[in-house]
Parts: sequence; structure tokens; C-alpha cells
Amino acid sequence: MIHFYSTQNKNVKVSLEEAVMRGLAEDGGLFMPNCIPRMPDSFFKQIGSLSFPEISFEVSNALLQETIPANDLKTIIEKAMS
Repeated sequence: MIHFYSTQNKNVKVSLEEAVMRGLAEDGGLFMPNCIPRMPDSFFKQIGSLSFPEISFEVSNALLQETIPANDLKTIIEKAMS
């Protein structure tokens, strides 16, 4: 499961839900993911043929590590971009 830390204090760790609901850490820091995955070379080879929502899904899905089910994430992205 992905966790987010405060840029002011890396010992402050919260879940995705907490980071979204709080917006900012209590110490005024921004929430950053504890790890940023490297996208596979295959993603960059096909990026020119992907739509912006498809790119958004692939990057978000990799970053969120399936915290949000794929179908739900696709729906969120489609709604956000319409």
C-alpha cells in the first residue's frame, strides 16, 4: 500500500485517503508519495499512440499501486477530464 509523507517531516506518513482529505500536512508540508515507480520502457515506446486519459491512467495506476481499483480509477480520470 502506498503511503505519503510530509515534505516538512518524512516521519509523518499517511494513507492516500488521508492525504486527499487533509490536502496539506498538519506541519504545513506537502504530501509526497513514499516512492515513485519507474515506468517501463514499453510505456514510453507507446506513449505517442496513447490518449491523455490513457497516459493519465497508466501513470496514476503505477503511482497508486492499485490502491484504487483499475475500473474505478478509469472512471475517476474520465470524469475529471470531461
